[in-house]
Amino acid sequence: MADGVDTPRTDASVAGWRRTDLGGVLREGDVGRPVVVCGWVHGRRDHGGIVFLDVRDRAGIVQVVCDPSESPAAHAAFPMRVSWR
Repeated sequence: MADGVDTPRTDASVAGWRRTDLGGVLREGDVGRPVVVCGWVHGRRDHGGIVFLDVRDRAGIVQVVCDPSESPAAHAAFPMRVSWR
């Protein structure tokens, strides 16, 4: 597509992932929908177990919430750190 967004693939490997959305176009109506964004960690906050990540791409910032009670595998990806420029 012209905007650089592809249809997601079902490969198990990260190398097979394709962006489904740009960060700047996601809205409240997209909460709970599986998406793949390609960017970097702009900010990280740990609030006693629940971790908030600000993932930035060329179109904007998306806040990702990692709650170990809902997704232990995602929470195990830490300690993820902010990407330095």
